[in-house]
Amino acid sequence: MTFVTVEWSFPECFSQSTIMERNGSNACAFICLYFGQNASQGLLHPRQTLMLPTRWRNSLEQSITQRNNLHDELFDQEAVNLDAEEAVEMAGEDCGVVSLGQQLDLFGTSGKELLARWLNELSSRKKRSCHLFCVSEKTMLLFVDSYGKLYFVDSHLHKDSGALIACAPPSNGSSFANWIYKMMEFHWQTPLTLGTVREVIYG
Repeated sequence: MTFVTVEWSFPECFSQSTIMERNGSNACAFICLYFGQNASQGLLHPRQTLMLPTRWRNSLEQSITQRNNLHDELFDQEAVNLDAEEAVEMAGEDCGVVSLGQQLDLFGTSGKELLARWLNELSSRKKRSCHLFCVSEKTMLLFVDSYGKLYFVDSHLHKDSGALIACAPPSNGSSFANWIYKMMEFHWQTPLTLGTVREVIYG
C-alpha cells in the first residue's frame, strides 16, 4: 500500500479462522503471544529479499494451530475474546512472558499520529520488542527487531486473503502507521480511533 511497506498475504485457507478447515477463531491474543516469543528470541531472521523467510511462515502456522487448540480447550470452543492481561494470565507462562509493560492508548483522530511517533521511537532504539496491538476485539502483533525494522503480524482472515505479515524499514513509523490505518479501513472498515498497544516482556 506504500512504497516502503512490504506486505505478504497468505491464502484464505491460512488464517486463524480457516486453517485446517476451521470455521472461526478467537485465539488471536494467544497466537500473538506465541509468535512474539519466537520473535523476542531472535529466532525469526530479518528478510534479505522480498521473499518471506520460510521460518516465518512455519512459525505463524504453528502459532495459529497450537493456540487455536489451547483456546478450544480452555473455552470449550466458545467465541471468547481476551484482552492482553487475560491472555497473559492464561498463557503467558507457557509462552515465556515475564510481564506486561508500557501501554499506549490510541484514541480520536490523533490515533494514527500517536502510533507513528511511538513506532519511530521504538525503531530508534534498535532493540527487539514485542507489543500486542488491540483494536475492535482483534489482537495483532507489532514488533521491532535489533536493526530497528518494524513488523506487523495479523493472523485474521482478510478480504480475499488469509493472515498477513508486513514490514517497514527503520525510522518509517509514519508510513507504517498509515499502512496499518489503510489496511484496517479496507478490510474491516475500522478506523484507528480507539485501541491499545501493550508491550510484552519475555524472559
